[in-house]
Amino acid sequence: MRKYYYTLMLALLGCGESRRETATQQPQSAPEVPARPTAPPRPATGYAARPYIPLGQGIDSLNGAPVARIAGENYRVVVEARPDLTRPLLWSRGYADSLAQADPDWAKSIRESGYGFDATYTFKLLDARGRARFTTTLRKMDFAEVVAKELLMEAVLDTPVFYGYLPKFNALAYRSRFTAEGTDWSMETLLLLDAGTGRVRYLLPDKPSEDLHESNMLTPDGEVLITRQRLIHASGRQLALQRPDQRIAATQLISSNVVLVVYEPDFNDKGRRKPGEKLNARLLDLSGRELDRFAFRGTATDYLEGLALNHCYAPQLGSHYLFDDSNRTLRIIPARQPTASRLLSLESLPKYALPTRAAEVRLEIRTGLGEQLVLFADTVSGELRAQPVRQL
Repeated sequence: MRKYYYTLMLALLGCGESRRETATQQPQSAPEVPARPTAPPRPATGYAARPYIPLGQGIDSLNGAPVARIAGENYRVVVEARPDLTRPLLWSRGYADSLAQADPDWAKSIRESGYGFDATYTFKLLDARGRARFTTTLRKMDFAEVVAKELLMEAVLDTPVFYGYLPKFNALAYRSRFTAEGTDWSMETLLLLDAGTGRVRYLLPDKPSEDLHESNMLTPDGEVLITRQRLIHASGRQLALQRPDQRIAATQLISSNVVLVVYEPDFNDKGRRKPGEKLNARLLDLSGRELDRFAFRGTATDYLEGLALNHCYAPQLGSHYLFDDSNRTLRIIPARQPTASRLLSLESLPKYALPTRAAEVRLEIRTGLGEQLVLFADTVSGELRAQPVRQL
């Protein structure tokens, strides 16, 4: 069913971002018995680096155009998108002409937006002299493998965005968005083109555009690309993450070789949730072997059906923090030993009060449409103090 557009803007603070879970939850059993925090060893110097590389960050530019550095040389990345008014997708050529005669202004607006027409998407990689290393042209229906044809036909023109160069893959990554005219029905894709030939290497469904959680990231060695749906090795090996009757709410790289996958029940043809799994969160190594599983309801679906993850990473402690707002518990996952996670109840944590200690760092986790959990973590002892969850 088509969803009508709502304008929604959320200021993303700190390293957490999420939305509130709908009230329709599967009955939950009692959570694990939480314990008071213990003092972990202080992390080694230099462990403050993020354990993952999000795509789309750290892109260089030259005269406003993004640059990919390949084998020591800079190449300009050029992306163009144009509607093809000679190829209507929603109506016949004669009907389109009659619409233009009946309401020229409306027809002009539609033609400029590309609604109902095909489009060409051109990807170029240019050397320092402006010579093309490759030129690749795609049309709307080239994305039909991962995007519904009806959405492609109704999608307005949107220029793909360069996401970065992946050296171990020797590929350029792009994000493409398709949104139906006048609605919030949209889908994003992840496209990888071979950096030498421009050939399509991978075309993957990414996420509905309203989702807040960005799953696409590289392992620190650049050998594995983590996406919402699968793990892709530079060697060409792929691991699908889907499970029957479940949808993937979030994927998150926890360490250099461990990924968290959170599942939520999918919907049946009547719009009702299918049975969910009690232990719906899994820790996997990069070969797909399961290392641990636990219950976690810290992903949320709001009225726009966007998914997110109540998550924050503290580089000073080398730990991930997952907040389950359904039972007010906090799971701490150390990046160095992900299977040694701890579960704490929010009520067990000391309440924050001024002054802030010199060794404390502030952590923020967005929970829902306007809620925020603020923690203060002592980088020496590991002790946490919490402010009450508050509305923003």
